[in-house]
Amino acid sequence: MLDIPSIVKLKFNARKQLRTIYWPSLLVCLVSILLGGYYIGSLGRLTLFEILDNSVSGGFFVSIYYYIAIFILFSFFISGPIAIGCARYFLRSITNEQKFTDIFVAFRTKRYMVIASIVALTQIIIIAVIIPGVFLASIQDINAIMVTILFILPAILSLAYSYRLISYVVAQNPNIGVREALRTSWKLASGNRWKLLKLDLSFGGMYILAALVFGVGIFFVIPYH
Repeated sequence: MLDIPSIVKLKFNARKQLRTIYWPSLLVCLVSILLGGYYIGSLGRLTLFEILDNSVSGGFFVSIYYYIAIFILFSFFISGPIAIGCARYFLRSITNEQKFTDIFVAFRTKRYMVIASIVALTQIIIIAVIIPGVFLASIQDINAIMVTILFILPAILSLAYSYRLISYVVAQNPNIGVREALRTSWKLASGNRWKLLKLDLSFGGMYILAALVFGVGIFFVIPYH
């Protein structure tokens, strides 16, 4: 099991590490966001609310499958490999060996398809749990909503944080196999899921304050997070 330091210590180390490489790190994060978030625009007006509305008219499965297909394909080919490259950049920054081109490392290796497969499989596993939750929420029944809140939502969070470190696992060992990557991430997250969730939640206040500056401040919090 991975022994994760306290949130205070993690944030202190992050500030210390970013002191000399903040602006290059911000650029890496911005490029990663632009490349990793571009697929949102290609979905047009398809949102979660529209998916739920379509469920009433019988178009639920068409909408949800369309969304999932685009999400997985984009994650498979673009955003997933970029996320792994971003993780590699920050891992290498510990020894001052980071380069901006690290974010594109997955596209330069012969194992690109393996790396992409790891990302895609992770997304598929999590989405397989999300689908029942979205379906139950669309029923608009109190029992279905309670099942979603008490069982589906915790399962989604548990899976999401079980594979929270998958990008760093692959970035640190690009030759790792698909099963071994998933197994390693799960093992590292074991006993640490709550700590990882609290770490993410601890940035909530910073993001709210950053959003008040016309949303621009959010970009300055991301490298720190």
